[in-house]
Amino acid sequence: MDFLGKQVKAHKIKAETKYPGVLKKSGDIIFWLSADERRVPLKLEAKIKIGSVKASIIDYKKGNDKL
Repeated sequence: MDFLGKQVKAHKIKAETKYPGVLKKSGDIIFWLSADERRVPLKLEAKIKIGSVKASIIDYKKGNDKL
């Protein structure tokens, strides 16, 4: 995938949402995660009732792995 002007290997994951009941909402959210061992969330797109939402990571700093 092209990400911030670079070609990056990524996994594309599609999640379906469904809400039962009177409103019966449904939609798809698509996530792109880096294909390395960190699986950093790179981008997401979701369709909503009034349009769509798109988000991309702009900076990443590795945290402390010790818990």
